[in-house]
Parts: sequence; C-alpha cells; structure tokens
Amino acid sequence: YEDTRAILNGAKDEHHLATGKKTSSLVTSEMNSKFTNSLDFVLKMLKGSKDSQFLGLQILSSMTDSSKMGTETASAVSLKLTSSDSELLSEVFGIVTESYESSFVLQAMVLLSNIAIFQSLRTEDIKETLVSLIASDRPQVAYLAAKCFASHQIDSLVTDALKSAEKLGEERHHPGLYALSNNLLQK
Repeated sequence: YEDTRAILNGAKDEHHLATGKKTSSLVTSEMNSKFTNSLDFVLKMLKGSKDSQFLGLQILSSMTDSSKMGTETASAVSLKLTSSDSELLSEVFGIVTESYESSFVLQAMVLLSNIAIFQSLRTEDIKETLVSLIASDRPQVAYLAAKCFASHQIDSLVTDALKSAEKLGEERHHPGLYALSNNLLQK
C-alpha cells in the first residue's frame, strides 16, 4: 500500500511543478525521466501475480488519468508508456489477451483509453486486440471493445468481429451490444 501511495503521490507532485501552460518538449522529457522508477516498479507488478497485475493496471490507469493527475502528468506518463523502449504496453496487451477475468480487461481498456487521449498508439496492435475482444464470447467486454471504434475505422476485419458481436448480443440478451454493433455496421 505504501509503495502504491508513494508512486501516486510522486506523480501528483509532478503536476504541481507544471506551469499550467502548454508543456514544452524539454519539460515533457524531464518529466518522462522522473517517472522511470515508478514505471519500472509497475512493470514488476505486471509481471507478478494476478493481484499484483491488477494493482499495476490500476496504478497505470490512475497515472494516465488527467482528471486525477493533471494533463501534464498524464500526458508525460502516456508518452513514456508508448515509447519504443517501454515494455509496459506489451505487458498490458499480454494481460488483456491472456486473461478471462473481465476486471482485468476492463482496467486495461480504461488505461488504453487514457493513453489514447494523449498519444498515438501502435494502431495495429490495439486493433488486433480490440477485434479479438469484440469477437469474444463475453458480451460486456465485446461491448466496451466495440465502443473504441469510430465508424471511419471499420474495415472488413472489424466488420466480421462486429457481426459476431451483434449475434452474441442477440443471443445473450445484451441489447447494448446488439444495438452498438448494428449501428456501427450500418455506417
């Protein structure tokens, strides 16, 4: 608990150092280097037990949430998470694809949504993960994954997954999944 608190407090203190103005690349670079220890600790958590993984996802979600940490901090953490030398995003994708627990998948999707606000993510990795989640047999997860797509992002691969999700929504009596899938397919 104390380690988690220290990570969040450290990240929050970084927000108070920001001027409130647009962050320069130099400031962003300095902030990125300051998060390295915290992110290294979270990486160890993501490689640990299920409980540690879930806590690690929660910490990353908090650190990338601009309403909790401020725009500058959340942006800097998101940039660090998506840098080419970061193992964190690969670990998050691994957890999403290997876990059958909805709580893990939902927490990872919150994290990815937070990051997407600030950073252009590796689209193919995310697309493949989201398509597999849409095509899964878990209606709530399929619904949340389908919500991540805008109509202009739908190609034949996504269309096939949405058709499966539409059928799943109808079979499992999940009107939200059925309606969303149907709506996206018609655009």
